[in-house]
Amino acid sequence: MIKYLIGMEFMIEVINNYTFKSFKNYTGPNSEDKFKQKNIFFGYNGKGKTALSKGILAEIKKDSSLTDENYRFFNKDFIKDNLLLENNIDLKGIVANFGKENVDIEKAIEEKMKNYKDISLIQNEKEQAEQIIKNEVNRIFDSKKGNSSIKKRTAESVRELVSSYGKDLEAALKVVKSKDDLKNVKDSSSYEKELNTLQDIELLTIQTLTNDEIDTISSIMNRNYEKNEIPSAEILSWLEQGLAIHKHDNSKKCKFCGSSIEIDEIEEIINNYLNDKKQKDLIMLNRLHIEIKSIIELDLKNNKDLMGSLVNDSIHKYYDALGDNQQQLISINGKIKAKLDNFEKNEPFDSTTLKHIMSNINDNQLEISNSKQEKEKELSKMIEKSNTLIKGSIALEISESKTIANGLKELENKENEIISVSKSNSILTREINELKNSKSTTNDFANFINELLQELGIDFYLDIINNNYTIKHRRDDISLTINDVSEGENNLLALLFFYYELFNDKVQQNFKDEIKYIIIDDPISSVDDVNKVYVLELIKKLLELSNPQVFIFTHVWDDFCNMSYGKTDKKDANGNETPYRFYEIKKNEKGSYIVKTKTNETPYMHDFKEIYEFSKKDNADDLDECEMYHYPNVMRKVLEQFMRFKVKKSSPTLDNITNVKIALCGDVNCSHQDNIQIPALLDLCNILSHQTIRTPDQILKSAKYLMRKINETDKNHFSAMTN
Repeated sequence: MIKYLIGMEFMIEVINNYTFKSFKNYTGPNSEDKFKQKNIFFGYNGKGKTALSKGILAEIKKDSSLTDENYRFFNKDFIKDNLLLENNIDLKGIVANFGKENVDIEKAIEEKMKNYKDISLIQNEKEQAEQIIKNEVNRIFDSKKGNSSIKKRTAESVRELVSSYGKDLEAALKVVKSKDDLKNVKDSSSYEKELNTLQDIELLTIQTLTNDEIDTISSIMNRNYEKNEIPSAEILSWLEQGLAIHKHDNSKKCKFCGSSIEIDEIEEIINNYLNDKKQKDLIMLNRLHIEIKSIIELDLKNNKDLMGSLVNDSIHKYYDALGDNQQQLISINGKIKAKLDNFEKNEPFDSTTLKHIMSNINDNQLEISNSKQEKEKELSKMIEKSNTLIKGSIALEISESKTIANGLKELENKENEIISVSKSNSILTREINELKNSKSTTNDFANFINELLQELGIDFYLDIINNNYTIKHRRDDISLTINDVSEGENNLLALLFFYYELFNDKVQQNFKDEIKYIIIDDPISSVDDVNKVYVLELIKKLLELSNPQVFIFTHVWDDFCNMSYGKTDKKDANGNETPYRFYEIKKNEKGSYIVKTKTNETPYMHDFKEIYEFSKKDNADDLDECEMYHYPNVMRKVLEQFMRFKVKKSSPTLDNITNVKIALCGDVNCSHQDNIQIPALLDLCNILSHQTIRTPDQILKSAKYLMRKINETDKNHFSAMTN
C-alpha cells in the first residue's frame, strides 16, 4: 500500500492489484492522477462504483497498524451492517454524553406523574353517553314504527345516526304543512295488506275469437252442403281415438265387439271422412262453437265481487258489460248449434255482430286490468307516503327529545375532554421520557436527531430504550421498524447516524482525531429533493474537514457537479496543490478503471460524450445487464435534449415521430433506411430504458445511428459536444 505524508496524515495514493467484480487485477489511478486528500467519484450504475469503494476500504485495511476506529465506511447497508440489533427493530445507541446539570430526575418524574390522567375513565363515560342516545333513538323508533316495514337507520357514530334522521324530517315536511301534522301519523300496514291481497288476485283471461275465425263461422253458416253419409263430428272424434288405440297395439280384433277388423281399411275410411270439405267445416264449426260456449259459461261473479271490494264499485260496469256480452253470445251460439244439427241447411249469419261482441269483451278485460293496476299504484303511493310520514314522525320526536339533546352535549364534552387529556398526557409522556433519557449516554444524539428530523418534516423520531433507539411515529407514538420508513428516509437516517458519530461534541465542531479515512458510497440515493439539499451540505462539510482522507462516490452527474462546485484540482497561488481530485469510473472489455474528469460539463454534454464513446466500439458482446438498461436510457436523454434545439415538441416517442424525423433528418421525408432506423431507435429508447432485454447488438447499432445522424444534421453541435 503506497502512502505519503501531508502534515500528520498518511494518505492512500492508489489501490494495488485489486480484483473484485468488474475490476480485474487493477492498479490505479496512474502516477499523474493519484488520490488526493479529498476525492470525488462519479460512476453510472454497473460501472464498478460500489466495487471501487470496497476496494479502497480493502487497501486501507492492508495497514496492520490501523483499527476500526481509524476509518469510517458508509453505503446503503450502513444501518443493517452497523446499527440494526438482533431483534431487527431497534438501532444501536450512539454514546455521546457531553454533561448534564445535577438534578433530582426521579423527583421531577414523580411530580409529572401526578398530573397524568387515566383516559379510560373518560372513555367509559363517553360510551355511556353514546348508549343513552342509541337507546332513546331505538325507543322512539319502536314506538312510532307500528306494523310498517320501514327499517332502522344505521351509522358509524351516534352523532351521524341522529343527523341521518333529520333527512327523514325534511322529506316528510314536503308532504304535510306543519310538524304538528306528523305527531299522530299511523302506520301503513293496512295498505300493505290490501295491496298484497289485490296482487294475489288473478285477472280474468277470456280467449276471444279472432276476426278470421268469425269470418270462417260466417262462411260455413251461409253455405249449403250436399247430404251424404258422413258421421257427425262427435262420431269422427270417437273413431279417431279408437283407431289410435288399435294401431298402438296392432290389434286384429275390435276391442269393443271382439270381431275381426282390418286396421288399414278402417284408417282409409276415416281419413276419407276427415279430408272431406264438408267434414272439415263441420269439425271447425264445432270447435268454435265450443270456444264460444266456454265464454258463455265463464263465472264472473266471484271475480267481480273481489275486484269491486278491493278496487272500487265503478269496476262493476265492466263485469256487467261482460255479462251482457255473454247473453248476446247465447243467441248466436244457438244458431251455430242449429247449423251443426242440420249441416246441409243454409243458416243466415251476420259476422259484424259477433266481431263487435268480441271487441267489447277485449275492451272490458283491458279496463278491468287497468283499474287493478291503477289501484295497485295508488296503494303503493299511499304506503310510500305513509312510510315517509312515519319516518318524519320518528325524526321529529328525535329532534325534540331532551334526552338525546342532553346526551349529545355530554358526548361533545367527553370528546373534548379526551382530546385535551390526550394532548396533556402526550406532553407529559414526552417530558417524562426526556427526563428518563437524560440519564442515558445516548440522549444527546437522540435530541440532536429528533430536532433535525422535525425541522426536515420527517414523521418519525427516535425514542431511547435501554440506551438503544427505537423509531416511533411522531403523531401516534406507534413503534416502527426500519422497513416501515421509506428508502429515502432510511438513507437520511443512516447518514445522520454516520455523520454525528464522527464528532466529539454535539455541535459537530470537534472531529475525532483517530479517524483517518472516510468512504461514502452514494449518500443521496432515493433521498427526496427537499432533504437532498441538506444531505449535500453534510457531504460538503465532510469535504472541508482538514484531517481525514475522504472518498465520495455518486451515480448522479448533477450531484457530482454540486459536490465539486467551487473546488479545483490544481496548484494555488503559492504553488501548493489543492486537496481535491475528481474521477469518473469507466468500464471497457478489460474491466473497470478510473480516469480524472472535469466537473464543469453539463449533464447533456456528459451523456453525449458517453454515447459517442460507446458508439465507437466494434461490438457489444461485453455489455452486462446493467449497461443494457443504462445505455438506452442515456440515449433517450441525449435524443430528447438534442430535439429541444430543433423542434418545439421534443418527446422522443413513436407518437411524436414526425418531430424526431425533422430533428435527425432535417425534414419529414427521410430516406428508406432512416424510416427503418428511427422507429427502431425510439423502440429501444422507450422500451429498453425501462426494462433490460438482451439485445446488445441493437443497442450499439442504434447508438452509432444516433451519433451519425446528429453529426450529419448539425456538425457544429456534434463537434462542440465531442471535443
